[in-house]
Amino acid sequence: QGATLTLLAGRHRLLVKHARTLEALAVMQAIGLDKTGTLTTGHFELLRLEPLPGAAHTRQVLHRWVAAVEDQDNHPLARSLVASYKGCVADFVAS
Repeated sequence: QGATLTLLAGRHRLLVKHARTLEALAVMQAIGLDKTGTLTTGHFELLRLEPLPGAAHTRQVLHRWVAAVEDQDNHPLARSLVASYKGCVADFVAS
């Protein structure tokens, strides 16, 4: 399996120093990157928010809290989170 992953990494011009890194990538189901301007165009959109299984709060409550926390941040990711939930800050303050 390691040789196959090394070959695939080479084909995609990836430099990986340790085989265990490739092995960890093989079982990953999701990855999040924050490289604004390097890997992205700087325009972001929240497509889905999923609480962890057994979370104490609903998706709507978590969404409202995240947007309220990010409201004063000017980072593109923060702006996209706030934009995805219009009215969240007023709702958060009122609750």
